[in-house]
Amino acid sequence: MPQLAVANTLWAEYEQLDKPVRAGVRKAMAKFQTLTTVELRGR
Repeated sequence: MPQLAVANTLWAEYEQLDKPVRAGVRKAMAKFQTLTTVELRGR
């Protein structure tokens, strides 16, 4: 099963990121949570 790892240091500095970058992080995490295993593997 594919997994998404996020370094703890990201959360420590998350608020200092530009708004578009924060939105991208949230979007990537949301997308990862909704994809099926087959989709994550790109098949």
